[in-house]
Amino acid sequence: MPDDCSFKAMWILNNLNAIDFSSCLYHFQESPERQKMMEFQKSLLAFKEKERLLHAIARIQLHLHTT
Repeated sequence: MPDDCSFKAMWILNNLNAIDFSSCLYHFQESPERQKMMEFQKSLLAFKEKERLLHAIARIQLHLHTT
């Protein structure tokens, strides 16, 4: 027989569909913590390089599509 913690874990997993994930996600996106994370992410060199790379790919795709 499962112990109390195992029973609680199984109950939670079986009832996850009752949680409104979209509401949780919306509140996270609007939170100050999310804003801090985004500001930090944008300050990283990898983030800037990713943006530069995506713009270059978009330019190449546009060029290939119009030729």
